[in-house]
Amino acid sequence: MIQTRCRCDNAIEFDLPDHFDLDHDEQSKAALLDGSFLSVACPQCGAPVRPEIAVRVDWASKGLKAQVLPELERLSAYRGKADAPKGVELLIGYPELFERIRMLRDGLDPLAVELLKYFVYEKAQDSEPDADISVHYNGLLDESLAFHILGLKSDEAAVLKLPKDSYKRALGGLKESLGKEPFKELFQGSYRSINKLAFLQSQED
Repeated sequence: MIQTRCRCDNAIEFDLPDHFDLDHDEQSKAALLDGSFLSVACPQCGAPVRPEIAVRVDWASKGLKAQVLPELERLSAYRGKADAPKGVELLIGYPELFERIRMLRDGLDPLAVELLKYFVYEKAQDSEPDADISVHYNGLLDESLAFHILGLKSDEAAVLKLPKDSYKRALGGLKESLGKEPFKELFQGSYRSINKLAFLQSQED
């Protein structure tokens, strides 16, 4: 039994499994796709509440074996103090899990999408160098890859659509790109995300 608190300070108890097999759990897969995974309404105020716990998520038919750590363990993972078992990918925070499930649903290679996210991030950072920017894959929209860019404007996400041809070029050059920096360092080990970029840059300062 896990207990967490709502923002109204109401204590809520959850009895949850720590392993989800999406090939045999359509309900959890649907909840991951719509963002409601492990979320319940607080019985006191009605606000959505989600416990921050580590979970294992497998989707064998899509090639996914993932250990998902709570957001609070992000820095520990960056510093090599938290990792996934051998052969299992590491994701940090439920938003990364939701994003990964959308990529696999859409038949996309996650590393190729991460390459595109990097270039979107770099362009956004050039336009707003002081902004705390993050880029998230949101799904296919009109045969284009839709990305949400957070941090350019307060409480507002910019939407950028890249044509499928951009993805195909990223996929075609993936092997070559993975041998170059910053991707060589970004994608080593079990955690492979451009979210690690800001941390690596801070270590160089």
